[in-house]
Amino acid sequence: MYFHARQQQHGQNDCFCIGVLIADQRTGLSTQVLSNLVSGIILAFYHSWALALITLATLPVTAIGFWFQLKSLNGFSKEVIR
Repeated sequence: MYFHARQQQHGQNDCFCIGVLIADQRTGLSTQVLSNLVSGIILAFYHSWALALITLATLPVTAIGFWFQLKSLNGFSKEVIR
């Protein structure tokens, strides 16, 4: 009985440690997005470096468009809440 109680307590501590490492959902999502971006860039340069350079050149324009879209959605959601 004592061993079973210690085993359950040890499992709970492991889950707590994993939760602390992950911290929250944003950290996990940021890590996933960053790893997808890096691996995608590496694969793009491996298969076609010229097309990868053109794609990277359009990345700032895409980021600015995404930023405007995010700002407009945030403004719309604030209006809906009121």
